[in-house]
Amino acid sequence: MDNALYRKVRQALERSWSAETSVCFSPDAFPSYGQCAQTATVVWETFGGEILSTTGWHGKGQHFYNRLNGIRCDFTADQFSMTDY
Repeated sequence: MDNALYRKVRQALERSWSAETSVCFSPDAFPSYGQCAQTATVVWETFGGEILSTTGWHGKGQHFYNRLNGIRCDFTADQFSMTDY
């Protein structure tokens, strides 16, 4: 996925994320917080590829993301740059 398409997809995802779609919503957190499984599913349904998961991701449990054409695409990775979550 090229950078321009990645940015467009990320912007569309951000518009769809909400407290109702998050598994652990916090108003002080990044918009992607708690959105990984849902996001990975939508990306897989739209673009194909694979859904990958990592257990123990940053000590916070399981994290989901995608691999498209052999390239890791993680639209919610920025949530792990937060502190206190």
